[in-house]
Amino acid sequence: MTAKRWAFSNALTIALGFSASSFAAPYVADSFSYTLGSDLNGQNGGSGFGSAWSFTTAIGSGQPTPTAKVVAGLSLNGLVSSGNAARISAGLGSKDNIGTLGRNFGNTTPSNSNLWGAFLIRQDSALAIGSFGDGTRFASEFNSGNGRKFFAEAKHNDAWDSTYDARVGTEKNPNASNGNFSIADGTTYLVVTKFENIRYGAYTGNVTNVRMWILGQSNVNSVFNNGLTETSLNNHNQTTFGQSFNPEFGVSGMIASEPLNLVAQRGTADFDELRWGTTLNDVVVLIPEPTSVGLLGLAGVGLLARRRRSA
Repeated sequence: MTAKRWAFSNALTIALGFSASSFAAPYVADSFSYTLGSDLNGQNGGSGFGSAWSFTTAIGSGQPTPTAKVVAGLSLNGLVSSGNAARISAGLGSKDNIGTLGRNFGNTTPSNSNLWGAFLIRQDSALAIGSFGDGTRFASEFNSGNGRKFFAEAKHNDAWDSTYDARVGTEKNPNASNGNFSIADGTTYLVVTKFENIRYGAYTGNVTNVRMWILGQSNVNSVFNNGLTETSLNNHNQTTFGQSFNPEFGVSGMIASEPLNLVAQRGTADFDELRWGTTLNDVVVLIPEPTSVGLLGLAGVGLLARRRRSA
């Protein structure tokens, strides 16, 4: 290999290495890089998990069995995405029809830290609230070590529980919701959630702040142009809401024996780019600007050429 070709090859490696190193490592992640059309039950890709995906169902009387299949991936311009997506279909007939796709955390989540979550979602079909209050719920949720369920619901429009269009929080405490925005059929959204300053053990009087943001393509464009920060999320979103509550996480926190779930109840939705981590950069990854990668490559070429001359 010539010196020039060697320098270019190594510079490109350095540039891509710098670019990749700017992506933080999520606590758990899955881009659903599985064979199109295959069942998700038993799939074991992604990172940070302690088990394969397991699909469980609840079936209403006379209703079709919910399914979890691999479909074409979701994407929003400006966000890093790869692989395919998870489609959970629970039909539109009965509130009792629920599909739950879950797998265990690989390790106990750290205490005294923030817990961020993000996923892409596209609603394929949903049911409006009827005369008996039955609607649709799409969620990413997990249990703490003492059985408390925490959730990020991109869709929850069931009048039996109260009419929410999106909701975040815990089933054992008051939760935050927004009834002024509802995700639309066929549109991809980015859902971001933050549980602030997670603490384990007995309740000490402190509270956990929780917030959710739902972004469409135009919002992601604005975040891309203004930088990925919590302030940018606050300024550019379809909806955002949150509140403070007693965390009640128990002595062991989110542990390896507790699952992270994706849930579809009375509807069909695609989930993709699922990530949970301790920082915003863990869970939302922006595509580097070409100029930034180019500058890194030029810097690498200069560094390697200098090393060759001094050798």
